[in-house]
Amino acid sequence: QSLNDMSVTLKDEYGIEIRKQSLHERFNHYALAFLKDALEKLLHQQLEPESRLFGDLKGFNRILIKDSTCFQIDASLAQYYEGSGGAGSEASVRIQFEYDIVSGRIHDLSVTAFNQQDAKDSLSTIERIDQDDLIIRDLAYMGLQVLQTIQSRNAFYLCRPNPIVHILQRSQDGYEKVDFVEIARYMKTHHLNCFEKEVYLGSKEKFKTRLILYLMPEEEYAKRIRKAQKNNKKKSRKPLSKEYKARAALNLFITNANAEQISIDKVWDFYRLRWQIELIFKNWKSICNIEKVKKVKKHRLACYIYAKLVLIVLSWQILW
Repeated sequence: QSLNDMSVTLKDEYGIEIRKQSLHERFNHYALAFLKDALEKLLHQQLEPESRLFGDLKGFNRILIKDSTCFQIDASLAQYYEGSGGAGSEASVRIQFEYDIVSGRIHDLSVTAFNQQDAKDSLSTIERIDQDDLIIRDLAYMGLQVLQTIQSRNAFYLCRPNPIVHILQRSQDGYEKVDFVEIARYMKTHHLNCFEKEVYLGSKEKFKTRLILYLMPEEEYAKRIRKAQKNNKKKSRKPLSKEYKARAALNLFITNANAEQISIDKVWDFYRLRWQIELIFKNWKSICNIEKVKKVKKHRLACYIYAKLVLIVLSWQILW
């Protein structure tokens, strides 16, 4: 709404007469502090739904799913909400969202600049993880330091391994790189849909973890290869290596949960829970129109976003 429309609404529906300039001045740091406090209070007062989606969780206290959504704003606010730069937007907002899929409680709902990347957020909020939590996140959040910290807090993780991190296995001479070409060939020869092994992440760290591999359907594998080849051609890169093609034939997951907690045939099902958050973000944008913003001063924009988040929290239990 424009300031003029708001002034008309206030007069017609509430009998409050205020000029649009005076209303403009009301969007200040006091209004923002009020809305932030209201949101924080709502998050602390959430009711836990009586129904549970899961039965025996085999040692997990909470299953925390986290992701972020971003949207562009006017470039005039770049000093407060810096964007990606380059060909991207000069100014963008990032909203971090995490909830417990067992109880339905929202665990984190915060507004930052786009350049507050997921990896940085993951480290800055690591102390919120409790013992026996299962953390399911995109690999952007899950650097080696984060994985090590989660394990040190007696919690559990489930994610994809970072493609740039070395995956090693024990050998007679110490450690060697996992041969994905050989694994893919072995799985196809023996008609195995899934396979697991103990591996070590990082050439220096050698962080022990459980690696689970799923063989992709041929049509999905072909799609991946076509997409990668198209991208390589566009960026004038070398042809795809044998190892890349072998890894493209597999879906890889890592976890420190044991087979009793998450059996090999359930790992992919657990990871799929993370995709529900994408549907939630679509609802925010299609129903709440949270990304539809225009050129306004920074306090008015922040008040708008926090007011939308208050509405989202109020309606969360219905959505849940």
